[in-house]
Amino acid sequence: MRSEARGQRPEVGGAHASRVQFDASRVEHSNQPFFRTEERVAHLLFTAELWRGTPWCANSDARGPRGGVSCHNLPRAIYLECGALRESFPKIVGDPNASRHATESAMEKYIDARPEFLRLLPSDLRSPISDLRAGDLLGLRIYNVCDHLGLYLGNGVFVHVLMHKNTDFDMVHTPPWQQRIIAAWRLLDLPL
Repeated sequence: MRSEARGQRPEVGGAHASRVQFDASRVEHSNQPFFRTEERVAHLLFTAELWRGTPWCANSDARGPRGGVSCHNLPRAIYLECGALRESFPKIVGDPNASRHATESAMEKYIDARPEFLRLLPSDLRSPISDLRAGDLLGLRIYNVCDHLGLYLGNGVFVHVLMHKNTDFDMVHTPPWQQRIIAAWRLLDLPL
């Protein structure tokens, strides 16, 4: 249930404790998280708010009420606007219904193979999450596999868009999302 429907809008920033373990030893000194400064996090929050209300549209990434965006291209678009990814980072395209009967996640394999991302959570995790940082990419299970992406903003809030809905903020620690987060990746600050 969206917190807005209960008369509250999720707020970003703040101190929610978390339990996701980030293994800093796996990151070279020059490959720190991209969203490690207050300025970068502020830009992320500002950009995510600009996308709020953008309707879902398969394989798209055009911001605003006359635009449209898919769940897998929303994080890419926000990362691009924040200067965190190269313009050449590929847009993900495909049948939005293809994952309904899948036994493996093509999206999860794709992100795992990208040098820009460091995996934080195992794909079989079914417990509450924590230690996420603003800018972390969330992999969620809507059907059988990781088939939905969201972008963590801090304070327990993430931005995402569901099929036939508008882009919005939700809370990671509330049903149904807490049980659906099965993977997370940290975007690294690689040279552009």
